Amino acid sequence: MEETELLPKEETKSKKGPLFIFIFLFLGSLAFSGYLFLKYTENAKKIQSQNDELSLAYEVLNLNADSLRNALDIAKQDIDARMTELANQSNLHNELRSQLEAKKISLDAAYTRIKNLITGEEKGGVATGAEPKNLLEAKREIAKLTKSNNAYMNQI
Repeated sequence: MEETELLPKEETKSKKGPLFIFIFLFLGSLAFSGYLFLKYTENAKKIQSQNDELSLAYEVLNLNADSLRNALDIAKQDIDARMTELANQSNLHNELRSQLEAKKISLDAAYTRIKNLITGEEKGGVATGAEPKNLLEAKREIAKLTKSNNAYMNQI
């Protein structure tokens, strides 16, 4: 009878070891999940504050599609008028005329590209809406286009 009494005690002893390990691992994973959740919430707060700062910056820059479209149209009209004026000069060499024509073609391509940025159209022709990133890029492109074309026409 003593052997049968010892057997259940050994079985309970051997069951307590894996149970303790299981409980320890469960509590460890629970603590790790809590840690990851806290890190996630901290990161979410940081991203939200950056988003708020960026939206404020976009508001300060007054980036809306209509004003950029108007600025693009005005810049294109000014550059076209200046190019036409230069092309109509009688003392202009044929080589410079052909360069002006090539510049007009590149201006039209840039105009289309910037207009697509403003409207939010991708290369596939699908309008996705104007995103602030695209509007900022369009504003930079308008300034760059105006500056480079004015510098070119001043050289002539």
